[in-house]
Amino acid sequence: MRFFPIIPDIAIIVILVAMLATAVFCGFNKNYRRIGNFRRIAIAILVLFVLMRPTVINVEAERYINKLNVYFIIDNSGSMVTKDMDNGKKYRYEVVYEDVAKFVDLFAGAKFSAFVCDYDSYQATPLSGSTSSILSFANNSHPKNNILNSWTNISNLLETASDKIEVYNKKNPDRASIVFIMSDGEESGDNEGTISAVPTNLAKNIVGGAVIGYGKTDNNKKVTKVVFDEPAEDQYVDHVSKLDEDNLRFIAEKLSLNYYERESFDELFDDSTRFLSQYSQYEQEGDINSRFELYWLFALLIVGLLIWDFSDILNELFSERKAK
Repeated sequence: MRFFPIIPDIAIIVILVAMLATAVFCGFNKNYRRIGNFRRIAIAILVLFVLMRPTVINVEAERYINKLNVYFIIDNSGSMVTKDMDNGKKYRYEVVYEDVAKFVDLFAGAKFSAFVCDYDSYQATPLSGSTSSILSFANNSHPKNNILNSWTNISNLLETASDKIEVYNKKNPDRASIVFIMSDGEESGDNEGTISAVPTNLAKNIVGGAVIGYGKTDNNKKVTKVVFDEPAEDQYVDHVSKLDEDNLRFIAEKLSLNYYERESFDELFDDSTRFLSQYSQYEQEGDINSRFELYWLFALLIVGLLIWDFSDILNELFSERKAK
């Protein structure tokens, strides 16, 4: 706890010494050794503490979340319909959208938006502080017909998200942006096989987040045929899709983010500060309150003591009237 007094330090010292001297005097003098006197001295000392503005520093983890924009950059391509998550019980995309809902809960109070890559790369939900839109997206999304949607262009997805995030940041410079890139790392777009570049302006416009890999590096199952909302077509056989950690680690390195393999890391949702390591560098001007001021606690004590003192005064008045 630190103090940020609104009166000069010398005045604080003088007043505090005077209050303590008064307390000692009342303690040794029987004529003034009364509860009411000590109560009023306590009130004076508490008022002094309020004027000193007692403050706890670095407890902003929850307080600055309402100044964050959280973007989900999601691989929604056909390879995400591979059932190798949770010991082969769940598709990759199922765990992705479950995780989106968990992150929404972890960063409650922030604004959210999602970018996806399926037939094309686009913004799937607008940036909004209302969680209904992003949760509806998470609860109802799945890869499109993967007979048509077998390719993945993560590079294009990152470019799309980067351009939009830059626009949002320029419109709202008081807000910070973080990204969660959720993919199996397969790249079959313009740079098939290997991601060779990450937008430089994306790194400049974010202050945290993570790259999360879904799938297994040793998967031996072929991508499941899934045709959502359309009649079944001819038999479709896709490749064996394996988690490409090299691509995802490359993205994480370029964006100065941590990479997590989802299947082997269960503590993703324990602490929001895990994803905000750069935030203190971003907020050097103090636009977002990183202090938790305690004056109101002392104010409550003062009110309680004043009520107690006032009740004693009323009791004395009523006692005098009865005596007459």
